[in-house]
Amino acid sequence: NLMNDLERDFIFRDFDIIQKNHNNFLSAFCEAERNNFSTNAGQLFLENKQILKALIDYIHKYPSINELFEIKKANKGFNAALMELQQENDGRDILSYLITPVQRLPRYLLFLNELIKVTPYFHPDLFFLQKAINVIEKANKKADTYIERAKQRTVLKKIEDKMKKYNIRLAESYRRIEMLVDISLSDQKNLSKAQL
Repeated sequence: NLMNDLERDFIFRDFDIIQKNHNNFLSAFCEAERNNFSTNAGQLFLENKQILKALIDYIHKYPSINELFEIKKANKGFNAALMELQQENDGRDILSYLITPVQRLPRYLLFLNELIKVTPYFHPDLFFLQKAINVIEKANKKADTYIERAKQRTVLKKIEDKMKKYNIRLAESYRRIEMLVDISLSDQKNLSKAQL
């Protein structure tokens, strides 16, 4: 057993709701197509914007999921199990599946931007397309903020680890990196270098 229940739950908890929301979203598009309302894509995005919350929740924790996998990869048995899974899944490793929800928001944005380029100015869905783009852009910015904060926490944690003997706590959620510079810290006995 390469992961405990807590780790599995942390990684996969959001997948059921993400899949359910996207299946509902796809069904709404298919239903609109069957009813000859295929020209209301913007409106469908707005009516199904609950998919964004589930994606944001997952994106918020994705850097931690990635870190967990990096830690687990130190275990040779874990790496062997990952390779076996990859072979069973047409060569795709699990991380390529785990990043898929993270890539969804930018893809929606690309889709809507392409759609709006070919939408006439008098089209009834143009207003909804523009509004849907605004909603997804806001969600995308929020996701980018979460990812940037996680990257900064990772850097701060690495610096903190290098400076353990000084008992300095840097990897706090409220801390932000303003600038990275090379510095040297020294005490009477040792010289320790850290990147800040």
